[in-house]
Amino acid sequence: MNKPKTGEQFLDVLAKSGLLPADRVRELADGATAKELADRLTASGHITDYQARHLLAGRAEGYFLGPYKLLDRLGKGKNGQVYLAEHTRMRRRVAVKVLQAETAQSHEGVRRFEREAQAAAALQHPHIVQAFDFGHVGKIHYLVMEYVEGRNLLQMAAEDGRMAPRKAAALMKQAAEALHFAHEAGVVHRDVKPSNLMVSAAGRLTLLDLGLALYHGDDENLTRGGAVLGVAAFIAPEQATDSHAVDGRADVYGLGATFWLMVTGKTPPVYGDFAPPPPRT
Repeated sequence: MNKPKTGEQFLDVLAKSGLLPADRVRELADGATAKELADRLTASGHITDYQARHLLAGRAEGYFLGPYKLLDRLGKGKNGQVYLAEHTRMRRRVAVKVLQAETAQSHEGVRRFEREAQAAAALQHPHIVQAFDFGHVGKIHYLVMEYVEGRNLLQMAAEDGRMAPRKAAALMKQAAEALHFAHEAGVVHRDVKPSNLMVSAAGRLTLLDLGLALYHGDDENLTRGGAVLGVAAFIAPEQATDSHAVDGRADVYGLGATFWLMVTGKTPPVYGDFAPPPPRT
């Protein structure tokens, strides 16, 4: 993979990528270096910063998953990466979660990913992220979800410090409504934590990431029974002992620990293998 240096070389990579016909922007090259042309195309909105970085690295493939064009990488988790994408015909922006290659090689890993898609599709609620599509291109498995723009509670705590109790309580109420709906449907989230609770500029909270969700009646092997799932400061003691045997109360614990973080500005203490209820102050 050779890095383009001149504008013409950059256009060659761009043409191969399928992001944009090179003849549409050839006049912008005009003796520019590859970096200068990339900056011009980014500033004009023809390509995104994410695409520009990869094109400048000489990467001509990997910008599309089926009908979805990848615009940016939003984050990376244990079992997958999440991208901001756009449907090439509908022009709707979505979040696309791509299963890690190592996990995709495992039959159980793919089954768990399918269960995440099924859980998201089954939970139609205004405060739970919505699933739109699920599929694969070759060995690449992906889940298309609602794109929720905003900041998660972990980011808010880091950037804004302690939250006013009334505001925190209003957000927790939205999260509690989402979890109650999920529990009524027989789904336990098992990963309730600040980074999985996104808040829009208008104050709407959305529960994200059903990757560890437990369905009533799930196969214990499929849901990794016996393994400790979740972040230590936000998991209930019983979840640290047996993740498969938990019920909705484990999610309530994670929500309470999240509330603790929001109003104190401090991560709940962890003792031993699990986090007990935070002490009252």
